[in-house]
Amino acid sequence: MQKTLAILEQHVQWIALGLGGAVAGTILIQSGRVNYPAAALCGLSFLGTVLAITNPHLFGPYISNAVTLSWVVFLVVDIRAVIAGFSAVPQLEPENGA
Repeated sequence: MQKTLAILEQHVQWIALGLGGAVAGTILIQSGRVNYPAAALCGLSFLGTVLAITNPHLFGPYISNAVTLSWVVFLVVDIRAVIAGFSAVPQLEPENGA
């Protein structure tokens, strides 16, 4: 009974991590066409987790790589957005007579 519960717990953990990647992909799709390739990579993490649960011997060794890839891709897109955001911030002009 405990072994089955532990396996179920592990499956839920991997599905939750894959869903996190899928949510990240959804956010990237809504943010513009530039991020479509990154969104596809994020969506692959959810697909990877489902495949690993259905056929663990074939896809199991790659599940952590798929989840890691999606989170790293999302992090890179966020860093790129922050850098682009800093360059797009308008400069403040000093007031006249100050």
